[in-house]
This record gives sequence, C-alpha cells and structure tokens, in this order.
Amino acid sequence: MNDYLLECGIEQARLLMEDKSTTTWENLKFSFGLYGADFLNSDLHGKRWES
Repeated sequence: MNDYLLECGIEQARLLMEDKSTTTWENLKFSFGLYGADFLNSDLHGKRWES
C-alpha cells in the first residue's frame, strides 16, 4: 500500500507505516496507536473481518 500511495503522488512524509504486526488483527490494534491515523481498507478485508 505504501508503494501504491507513493506512485499516486502522496508524499512519504504524510504516510505512517505500522511494521510490528504479524497478523491482520495485530496490524489494526497497533495502527490505532498511531496518532491521527486514517485507515484504508478494501471490501475483501472488510468481508474477512466480518466472518
């Protein structure tokens, strides 16, 4: 996702990357600790989350 956003012209300084997680759940949990973070998601992950 980071590379994609850079290709779309988003500046690296505006991006935060959570790199401690080993699972999707940990990624979400650790990402909430990033101040002011917005979350990007896809329908695929949203459906997986609900199941």
